[in-house]
Amino acid sequence: MVSTGDVTVGVAAARRRIGSLVLEPSLAGISDVDRSFLVAMSQDDGPSRIGQIAVRLGVDGTYASQYRLRLIDAELVASVGHGMLDFTMPYLREYLREHAAALGLPRHS
Repeated sequence: MVSTGDVTVGVAAARRRIGSLVLEPSLAGISDVDRSFLVAMSQDDGPSRIGQIAVRLGVDGTYASQYRLRLIDAELVASVGHGMLDFTMPYLREYLREHAAALGLPRHS
């Protein structure tokens, strides 16, 4: 019989593997500013407003929009409505929240 604890352990192990096999390689080729943008996005529990990301980063909307385009081209985020972005990869938000310090990035709030 599989217990709730077994499921919890299995899910945690699967998420670690997704992080190391999929998410880490996907983030390896992007700049520190791109990563900071993603960490700023990760603070939202759902889609992020580009204006709010700019505020978190302390930059203007034009600057933030350039990184938005770069991350869309990298297929890490997608436009999900006017001025709204969301992650394209499952668990990327949670991975960034958990690993911001390890990535050498500040946690934005």
